[in-house]
Amino acid sequence: MDSEKKIEVTKSNYIDRLNKLCGKNDLIQFPKKYTDRLVLLGSIVLSLKPQKQYSEKLINENIIEWISKMADKSYLDYVTLRRYLIDFGLLERDPAGRKYYVAESKIDQIFEKSIREIDTFSLIKEFRAQRETRRKN
Repeated sequence: MDSEKKIEVTKSNYIDRLNKLCGKNDLIQFPKKYTDRLVLLGSIVLSLKPQKQYSEKLINENIIEWISKMADKSYLDYVTLRRYLIDFGLLERDPAGRKYYVAESKIDQIFEKSIREIDTFSLIKEFRAQRETRRKN
């Protein structure tokens, strides 16, 4: 296996893509571009606590909260997003499907470490405020 970590999403790319994906306050569909998918799913999983064990109910509650803060209008549901998080390897679960964990090693391979310092919800709030200011001018 390759000993070097492969970073696919830089901090500036994460901020830019997240603004384009969620800055308008709607998420009509799951993004088509792979990097956009990683950014969207990353913003969910990075809002979770690393090394914490989650029940399915708690994961669902966290995803529902993420949806409510990221999009007034969304056709993405928590079940679909949970499935994508697992399929993309960002979330792991035990064989019984009762315990979920953030896949730290996979996240470290995909996202620049500095992305963890970003408060995604505050960032989205700022994007929307800037859009509203531009709209009024």
